[in-house]
Amino acid sequence: MKNVGYDINKTNYPIYVLLPGSEGYILLTEKVYGNITNKMYRF
Repeated sequence: MKNVGYDINKTNYPIYVLLPGSEGYILLTEKVYGNITNKMYRF
């Protein structure tokens, strides 16, 4: 996982993320991944 990071294109396993303001973890989807890489969220 250290080499993959949070890139969903490099793994077949589900990745969950806790987004700012969320009450729980959500599945990292292509849309969420794109929003993270486009700095739509502040961590």
